[in-house]
Amino acid sequence: MMDHPETEEQLAAAHAAVTRDWREWERKSLALRRAALLLHEQINREWVPGLYLSEAKESDPERESEPDLNAPRTMLNGMAIESLIKGIWVRHHDPFDAKGKYLLGHHKPIELLRDLGIFFHEVEEELLIRLESYVIWAGKYPTAMRVEHMLPQQSSSGMMVYPAFSMHRTDEETFRTLFIRLRSILDDEAGSLGEPGK
Repeated sequence: MMDHPETEEQLAAAHAAVTRDWREWERKSLALRRAALLLHEQINREWVPGLYLSEAKESDPERESEPDLNAPRTMLNGMAIESLIKGIWVRHHDPFDAKGKYLLGHHKPIELLRDLGIFFHEVEEELLIRLESYVIWAGKYPTAMRVEHMLPQQSSSGMMVYPAFSMHRTDEETFRTLFIRLRSILDDEAGSLGEPGK
């Protein structure tokens, strides 16, 4: 973590230093993954109606209904894998171009993996497409800011993937396998990018 710089110049230097440190990306990724797992534990706990409402307010069953934690949990997983992928990028490339423009200010993990030459399985690509939509909107807003974010996307195999409207029972295992593999790529001292499943 950066200290509290006093000037804009110091802040810019601290920002660049942290942005270029792949370990900072890994730490943030692990924190996000842990938060997703903690939220997952809460999904199976009993909901206490009115827990977060002021006692002065009248009871409103709609406002007190149990919130769906799956969307924010999925968003946290998507953010965790995105940070991990960006960490790999930072370990191999400068995140700023020659003019100082930040190159990672987007939510396109598949594009980054392809640029890095990291291979992934079809089922992983489908999951990444869905996770991307949760990071952009489905994990934090009631609907997308733009309709095109809700449209199905075609995977490289030709399959149409509906971004935020389908989750599969195998998603957690697929995510865990991909996360572990990407972390091992990030942690590899030789910096090799690896093959799927290795």
